[in-house]
Amino acid sequence: MLPRIKFPLSPMQLEDWDDADAILRAATQADLSRIATRFAQRWGYDYHGYSARLVVPPSGNGPDTRLFGNFPREWVQRNGALRAEETGVDGKEREDPRVRHARAGLPVTSWTVSGGIGYTRADLRQVARPLLRQAGEAGMTGGLTIPLAAPGTQWAMMTFSTRQRCTLRDLAPSIAPALYFASCLQAALSLAAGDRDRRPGLSPREREVLHWAAIGKTSWEISVILGTSERTVNFHLSNAARKLDTRGRSATCARALALGFIAL
Repeated sequence: MLPRIKFPLSPMQLEDWDDADAILRAATQADLSRIATRFAQRWGYDYHGYSARLVVPPSGNGPDTRLFGNFPREWVQRNGALRAEETGVDGKEREDPRVRHARAGLPVTSWTVSGGIGYTRADLRQVARPLLRQAGEAGMTGGLTIPLAAPGTQWAMMTFSTRQRCTLRDLAPSIAPALYFASCLQAALSLAAGDRDRRPGLSPREREVLHWAAIGKTSWEISVILGTSERTVNFHLSNAARKLDTRGRSATCARALALGFIAL
C-alpha cells in the first residue's frame, strides 16, 4: 500500500513565501525548475507542469505555446494539454477537460484517480474520467489543476500531481499556497520570455462597441447610441471576437475585460 501523503499543517509556510519570492527573481530556466521542484516536493507533489496557449506568438513564426515542468515525457506526449500533434488544433484543445475547465473561468480543482474531483462542471467531471484512469496507469494518485489568467494568453493552467496515496481532503491544505506559487511562476515565465504587451489590437470603435455590449446593450441599442447601423455594430463585434479568439458576445466581452481593453 502506498504511504499517505503528508502536508504541512499550516496553509502557508515561510518557505512558501520564500519560494514565491525566489521564483520571481529567478535568472535562468534552471533556477525556475529548481525552485518549482522544491516547492512541489515540500507539499508532497512529485510532478509539476505549466502550459499555456498564447493569444499572439512571441514572433511571427514562433510557437504560440508555453510549456514548463517535470512530468515524464511520455505522459506529456500522450496526455499533455498541448500534445505536440495537436498544437494549434483548437478543436482538439477544446475537448480536453483541463483546458475546458480553464477556459470556463472555474477555480482550482483537486482530483484523485479513484474518481474524486473537486469543484468543476458536471459535464467536465464526466469527460475527465478517462484522463484520471490514464493518470492512475502512469502511477499518479491525485493532484491539483490550477487555471490561470494573464494578458496575452487564451488559457493557462498549472498542475501538481503526487504518487502518494491521497484523498481530496488530504490535498485541500495545498490549494492556497499552490495557487499563489503558480501565479508567481506564470509571471516569472512571462518575464523570462521577454513578454511585454502581446495583446491583439482592438480599434477604438471595437472597444466602444464591446463596452456597450458588456453592460447589456443589444446591437440595435448600440447602433442608436453610436449613430451607426446595426450591421456595422455586428461587424465590429465579429472582428473583436476573431482577434480575441472567442465565440459569442459574452465570451468576447469577458476576454476584453480580462485583457483590460474595456472597463465597466
